[in-house]
Amino acid sequence: MKGDFSRDTFDARRDYVRVLMQQGRVQVDADFNEQHAISHYMTRSLARDLIGPHGGPAGCLGFDCLTDGRTFLRWRSLCQDVRATEKASADEDIDWTRDFLITPGRYYVDGMRLENQTIVRFSDCADRNAVDALAGADRSFVVYLEAFERVITAAEDPNLLDPALDGMDTSVRLQVQWHVTLQPCDVGISARELPLRSRVCYGLMTARTNPASSGSLGGYTGMENHLYRIEIHAGGETDTPSFKWSRDNGAAVRSVRQPVPAPTGNQLTLDLLPAIGVRSRQVPTDVGAFVELLPEFDPGPYVQGPLLRVVAVSSDLNSLKLDTDGAVVDTKRVRLLRCWGQPSSAIPVPGDKTPVALESGLEIIFDTATRSYLRAGDYWTIPARPSTRDIEWPRSGGTSKDAGRPLAKPPNGPRSASAPLGLLRKTDGQAGWTFIDARRRFGPLAI
Repeated sequence: MKGDFSRDTFDARRDYVRVLMQQGRVQVDADFNEQHAISHYMTRSLARDLIGPHGGPAGCLGFDCLTDGRTFLRWRSLCQDVRATEKASADEDIDWTRDFLITPGRYYVDGMRLENQTIVRFSDCADRNAVDALAGADRSFVVYLEAFERVITAAEDPNLLDPALDGMDTSVRLQVQWHVTLQPCDVGISARELPLRSRVCYGLMTARTNPASSGSLGGYTGMENHLYRIEIHAGGETDTPSFKWSRDNGAAVRSVRQPVPAPTGNQLTLDLLPAIGVRSRQVPTDVGAFVELLPEFDPGPYVQGPLLRVVAVSSDLNSLKLDTDGAVVDTKRVRLLRCWGQPSSAIPVPGDKTPVALESGLEIIFDTATRSYLRAGDYWTIPARPSTRDIEWPRSGGTSKDAGRPLAKPPNGPRSASAPLGLLRKTDGQAGWTFIDARRRFGPLAI
């Protein structure tokens, strides 16, 4: 989760059930956030235990896939939702050979409650690769509903701002989002055989500070408290996996004014909306900083935007020139930019256990054996504190000579889960598709 947090203290293994405030004490964001994380974890675990991997209420079962005009008209005649039927009137001209409709309603995926407010087109809630795969295809697909969480800031939702605070933000929101993906499959597979897919983090990383040496005190030498974020930019499935880092958990973002003009040569000019909050006012002030361009449609936590170097900044910090270095940038989809801390583009992950120095004595070491399991979007957070000249990171216990050694650990996230909605198959002798429903249903307890 990207946000201006001091640290993340929730750990399900500790079995905490409440956070109790004490009188006369300093209040910090981590305590409040841990209480909500505890409640969030317990609620989701209860839903998972009662419902199972996935399922929806029979009385409000959503995410049906309408693949032809006949099923669409039947659904519209039975629908009682005025908003949905009004929206549906605009979908009569859909090209059924390369698109389909997803109905409103609720569904639970791995304990996450998903709700589709109105009927939507598949092409409006899927990434471009999935849409292109459907067009002209002659094979079967599994339709998956993928759920994930993301932090919403005031840069993305201005309603979070109180005008009385003159552009300063306060809290952020955690939102459950969903999109629909397609997975090619064998023609003979049964809808009952479709599994739930969960993305598990396998890559390992160790964080440490420089040991003391001659003429050096060692440890964390920074003068400020930071929550460092290490995030994989290109995963281990590529020839050169890489990462990026931020000293403020990637919280510094700015909204981009639309429309964005096309690049001129290797330079892209972006006009930014007024800065919101403390971190956003710092984005970016230096030539040479690297920013990530984020698309209008959020494709989920595993898709990363291009990293471009700032070559010029206007005097009011509201206009930037970026060096595209020949990269193709879809300017029509840019909505935000995020500032990262490294003085170069994405940093290659070493092929051995060579420490990578970040700044102020902070080093990270990627585990060689799990390097290929790193995925784009995997992240670790590292609280660094000048008061202790150290970082908060798990260490080995005991009394042996290795006691206190920093341990390798998997990423903090992100987490997502995908539930199978059903199968898409070609209709015999026709260009359209047939949907075989695989959704699970549950009824009310009180009958």
